Amino acid sequence: MALSLKRIRPQWLANLAKNVVKVRFQKESARGREVYPVLASYNITNRCDMRCSYCGYPKMDRRELPTADKLRVLEKIRPGIPALDISGGEPLILPDIDEVIRYAHHLGFAPLVLNTDFMQMRRHEVLLDYVDQLIVSLDSTNPEIWDSIVGVKGACDRVMGNLRHYAKAQDEKGFQININAVILPDHLGQVLPLLDFAAKIGVSFNAVPRVDGFEPNPQLVGNPEYRGLVDELIRRKAEGYPVLNTTLYLERVRDFLPYRCYATVTPKVGPLGQVFYPCTKMGWVAGNLLEEPSLWAVLKRAYREAPRHHCGRLCYMSCYMEPVHYLEHPVSFLAEGHLRRLVGRRNGLAETA
Repeated sequence: MALSLKRIRPQWLANLAKNVVKVRFQKESARGREVYPVLASYNITNRCDMRCSYCGYPKMDRRELPTADKLRVLEKIRPGIPALDISGGEPLILPDIDEVIRYAHHLGFAPLVLNTDFMQMRRHEVLLDYVDQLIVSLDSTNPEIWDSIVGVKGACDRVMGNLRHYAKAQDEKGFQININAVILPDHLGQVLPLLDFAAKIGVSFNAVPRVDGFEPNPQLVGNPEYRGLVDELIRRKAEGYPVLNTTLYLERVRDFLPYRCYATVTPKVGPLGQVFYPCTKMGWVAGNLLEEPSLWAVLKRAYREAPRHHCGRLCYMSCYMEPVHYLEHPVSFLAEGHLRRLVGRRNGLAETA
């Protein structure tokens, strides 16, 4: 069934607006502290059915919560936080993922986003009735290259086949697909064919540079071919290609310019319910949601008690950089149509917060 629920919550818009006021009009000493979360990211598992050559997840803790505790974590995230991104690892390898996402929808998270490699999507088609956006990892349309990167023979053909298939269901089901590509120094020529593929099948496209730890990959820094590629993405975005990145983000990652991070606009929760503050990169755990009243309560305590969190190192991850655009440049953010795109295709204001 295609759901008719209107999928933007007043709380989501209110948190966006309050953050803009805080960042633009408060004194510098107060900025970067108690920003209001607009979307929480629940990294529900570190396990994955791929072994990407640049990814550290295979070496991470593989422990997970039982289903009942996962649902409790969702309940603790929801107060004060209107939107949710469920990521991994690969969420679709979990036998209880359908139940988890249905419950997240029941709790009223909107927009509700799923990050996936899309390998197992045909086993979980029911989720298309509940999610607003699918973020699909794909770095190349060349089967030999992508299969080699992820260590799975046949992965490229399978993922691209699923993308073609489910792109046709976006309007009927009311969700949006976004291809997320990591720009790799050895495969710069793969990015524009991916964008062409996205445009052809009617999905959006997002590109991010490879980041090693906190730093951009050194082979990208000062690389004229990389800079030319990002310039071409900016040009094609202006021409109407479905590039989801903001222009400001692309300009900043082209030259790896400094920026001020507001990491807790998109707070991160780990597989065991741990709350990372200010981000997963820094690695400090501020609490565990199985032992806390809510994620928002943990963040407010961390704002009061933890050291100021401007790390001085710039990771150039879009989940941290893109919020800077709407916080510091809201007019251009709206002009690019990103409020509509962030929400996906289930548009409108929800009836309750």
